[in-house]
Amino acid sequence: RPSSTSYGIGREAWDRARERAAREGLSLLGSIHTHPDGPPGPSERDLWLSARLGNGDVRAVWHPRSGMLTIYDASGILRQDVIARPWWFRLIAPLFYA
Repeated sequence: RPSSTSYGIGREAWDRARERAAREGLSLLGSIHTHPDGPPGPSERDLWLSARLGNGDVRAVWHPRSGMLTIYDASGILRQDVIARPWWFRLIAPLFYA
């Protein structure tokens, strides 16, 4: 259940996003979310959900305070890099930072 400390997307919403991407000639590779006040990598729950779903999707979590982007899938962490603030951060920042 989504809250200020968790995020979730339902299977139906995920399937609709995949279908829309396919209609537009695109491929949906995975999802990304932030940890505004959480750990700078995937949480234990993030890794558990990824392993449980195990559908080949790649997931990523970005930690705005450190700039750490962690890319992972059902097998675990694939890559970690520090990146500059992505363009979409300015859209979500007002939701989390005063």
